Amino acid sequence: MRKDTAIEDLLRPGGALSVYLPGYEYRQEQERVCLAIEEALSTGRHCLVEAGTGVGKSLAYLLPAARAIQQGYTVCVSTYTLNLQAQLVQKDIPLVQTLLPEAGIKPAVLKGRGNYLCLQDLEVAEQSLFGYNDPLMQRLKEWASKTATGDRADLDFAFPAWADVAANVDTCRHQECRLYDRCFYYAMRTAAAAANLLVVNHALLLSDLIVRQTEPGASLIPHYDIAILDEAHRLEDAATSAFGIEVNNARIHHFLDRVAHIRGINPDKARIEATKKVCEKLFATFPRGSGEYAFEDVLNPASEEQLHELAGEVLLGLQAIVQELTAHAKEAEVDTVRELLEGLARRGSRLREEMEQLIFGNDPNYIQWAECNSASQDGQNLPRRSQRQAHTTLHYSPVIVADILKKALWSNVKSCVLTSATLADTTGFTYVRSRLGLEGAAVEHIEGSPFDYARNAILYVPRHLPSPKDIP
Repeated sequence: MRKDTAIEDLLRPGGALSVYLPGYEYRQEQERVCLAIEEALSTGRHCLVEAGTGVGKSLAYLLPAARAIQQGYTVCVSTYTLNLQAQLVQKDIPLVQTLLPEAGIKPAVLKGRGNYLCLQDLEVAEQSLFGYNDPLMQRLKEWASKTATGDRADLDFAFPAWADVAANVDTCRHQECRLYDRCFYYAMRTAAAAANLLVVNHALLLSDLIVRQTEPGASLIPHYDIAILDEAHRLEDAATSAFGIEVNNARIHHFLDRVAHIRGINPDKARIEATKKVCEKLFATFPRGSGEYAFEDVLNPASEEQLHELAGEVLLGLQAIVQELTAHAKEAEVDTVRELLEGLARRGSRLREEMEQLIFGNDPNYIQWAECNSASQDGQNLPRRSQRQAHTTLHYSPVIVADILKKALWSNVKSCVLTSATLADTTGFTYVRSRLGLEGAAVEHIEGSPFDYARNAILYVPRHLPSPKDIP
């Protein structure tokens, strides 16, 4: 962007935006938000902006971002949802590129591994007892031969066993993989390395922070100088989830079932079944029905001791299964079988480590809690696919993420912009800043919605719909 190109000239009536965007309506609120963000980026300060519905936040931060990119900075835009990611890439960023070609914007979308097909795991899944002669597997193979991205979002049919064929850290062999040159995930990473505008979601952004903290020199996202966090009101919840651990009974059972049905080996199925039964007893320690409970609120000394004993048995069972997988991997003569066994062994080891920390961890900043969901009431009157199955998820979550974010994010970027339609409260940004650990001088701006809700909105409450509790 030329230094003499003022944002006001782009946004105001008769400006470039009105030329390129049919039906464009000038909004003073959008201009003020845009100028507040530009001030923060140009002075190297953080920025908190609440902008009501209809202000046009995306464009309001992309224009200052373009100016920063032209000055040589790399910008990372993070959203909470993949839908907003798609809007940015398909609509908003192309518009800014058209408005300001001189900025030289080179965008790239990054998603977590689980969004991309792993060709190695696809081969393994096809040869498994579950994948053999499965018509859906054949459709997936055909799609894999045609897709340019391997992105699940481009898949035009549902594939229930996606987790078995998605890229994951446990089975990934990185550059040692014989299919590395065709890897969809690393193709995305390579394209991102040449970009100066990175579009991610909060989950990936936070996962990247964890990798940077635990493995110096490693990262999931290329280096960036400026971070813009849209939907920032969801950041604390996303950080609590990312920096915590969660394990549910379905995840453990899925792992054990995968091991039990590996073709070409004869795993100790008695041990697998015994571990399943102990897991069922462990999760049955917690109350039935829907709700969220801290361990200390629902466990008495006797039930807590029982939980620890059962957890110890589960850990021993998982350890033995991992050792068995490792032994079979050493004896495997077929590459795909060996890679599968090694990957499952790593997955089992990680599951065991997480389970141990979840049950026996004692970090004073973390809380142990259970999230219980009951089966559907009156389930006999619902189609089988619509019946909600009972399951329990155990969590080990940080109570406060402020210190974590302060160390991992705020101190490592030139500027960070947090924006949302609901970010402030009656005291301004004091509360959210304390919860997120955002200290020091920052540009703060609150802008209401340009919509006249009193004149143009109506609240309709349907009374004929069933209770949400009765629908899975």
